[in-house]
Amino acid sequence: MHVEFAHLVTAVTISFSFFGGTEAFWRLLCDLSGVARIDPLISPGSVSAHAHNIYGGDAFGMTSSASDLAGSGCSSCQVVQDKSSYWTPAMYFQFGNGTLAAVPVAQHISYYKYTQLMVNGVLTNPSAFPFGLQMISGDTFQRNFSGLPVPDSPQPWSGNDITQANLERKAVGFNCMNYQCPGGCDEPSLYRHFLPTKDYLTAHCPDGIRMELVFPQCWNGKDLDSVDHKSHVAYASDLLNGGTCPPGFDHVLPQLFYETYTYPQDFYSEDGQFVISNGDPTGYGYHGDFIAAWDSGILEAALDQCGDGDPTGDTTLCPVFDIIDTSSQSTCHFKMPEQLANEDCTADRSTLPGNVQIEAGPGYVQKGAPSAAGPSPAPVIASSPIVPTLSFTSGSSASGTYLGNILFAEATTSTSTPPPTSTSTPSIYTPPPAAPTTTSTSTSIVPAPVPTTTTTLTSAPAQAPALSSATNIQYNTISTSTYTSAGALYEVIVVEEEIYVTVTATATPPSTSAGAGPMAAVVYPSSSVVQEAYERREERREREKRRHLMKLKQHHHHGHGHT
Repeated sequence: MHVEFAHLVTAVTISFSFFGGTEAFWRLLCDLSGVARIDPLISPGSVSAHAHNIYGGDAFGMTSSASDLAGSGCSSCQVVQDKSSYWTPAMYFQFGNGTLAAVPVAQHISYYKYTQLMVNGVLTNPSAFPFGLQMISGDTFQRNFSGLPVPDSPQPWSGNDITQANLERKAVGFNCMNYQCPGGCDEPSLYRHFLPTKDYLTAHCPDGIRMELVFPQCWNGKDLDSVDHKSHVAYASDLLNGGTCPPGFDHVLPQLFYETYTYPQDFYSEDGQFVISNGDPTGYGYHGDFIAAWDSGILEAALDQCGDGDPTGDTTLCPVFDIIDTSSQSTCHFKMPEQLANEDCTADRSTLPGNVQIEAGPGYVQKGAPSAAGPSPAPVIASSPIVPTLSFTSGSSASGTYLGNILFAEATTSTSTPPPTSTSTPSIYTPPPAAPTTTSTSTSIVPAPVPTTTTTLTSAPAQAPALSSATNIQYNTISTSTYTSAGALYEVIVVEEEIYVTVTATATPPSTSAGAGPMAAVVYPSSSVVQEAYERREERREREKRRHLMKLKQHHHHGHGHT
């Protein structure tokens, strides 16, 4: 028996034009170069403890230095002269039976923001990253936000808010994405410092989650690295909003801000939880790494020539940069080390890559959490993360400026009321077989209400085409309109996406290969049902990526830039 249905999605693209000045920045768009347990900073020459999403030059490897990266033959990021490496931990979904699947990534954006800081009482311009600078932002072992207010205190910050340890904790963000709600659904950057629960994401984030990270901007001016990869740099007192460099860090760097767009909605109708590859279901332990490997003089010239440039952050408008076409970006991949040749970190699996154990805290995770004893069963939601309830608030900026997707928060209060009912599309994912189970008591965190939308399923014509290629996806502009609010000109473009899918009602569950360990992929049987479900998931990932890129498309009106 076949069930035929039409999946109708309405995407809304919003363009912005602001009439005030802005800080300059560039949005460096990156495709995924690969997913692997590689980290040349923390685990040089050996396999990393957990999996990373990796972007940038294809010379990336276990022992990569800036000099190695400079010899890259290509980059998965947008600028030819940038061979730098950018990487963050991958994200997974753990089903109720304990098995795990990788959460797809649509795109990574590295913002290079021209932010002036106060240094010894003097407002100081940023200088280019020195070649070979290496640094890490975030703490992989962190699992709590204790001692700090939720939401953040109003800026400018002082006292306990501006210790380096607390600024590091506040440098992490998780932004709820909702393109279907014009005029109020863009949350402020770094507004939420924890990963929302699956129930909250399902109810309020129909277009996924944006994982955010801001790097230290103050440098001691002499060391390209330090033992902990952090001590040679420091955070400015107000993070994205600038502020002051602490004593001893009198060189200002460009502000580096990561945004990674992920699509957890593949799993919204499933029972389970989201977890980062380092075993963190809370998000407090999110982090990222960076090695600067720009061609000599390029970043300096860009800061000089494009420092007052396009307020939309369109990298292609800076004449200093040579731009890589998107097809070349998407086909640039680093060579997988021989030690990892048989490990596919994107495959469905019984444990996190590296057999990392899931640790929800709230205590600080001790090093050595990954088991050294070999494969062991993944817990079935062994413990639920304790995260606060944070009510929705739309983003704003004191200066009235919109910096790409960077929006600034206003102070708000938290609430604890049940969310409104949300209807989502049926799952297109066939979960892997169950791992051995354990049980424990979990804590329920009730999210606060925010605007939601409902996706409606309607009957398709009797001969609806099967979803086998992108040619079955059509985008139709329904309407366009403009309006002005708070000094901004908004253009709203409503796009209808219509897809017909044929689904077979019966399925044979996949089986695990004999002797499979933590690095083994789930082996699917020769079942057309399972294969069709897999193909539908892959098609959805590509569809969502195209939809996201449509959202980021630049528009121009009356001589003003839009994004």
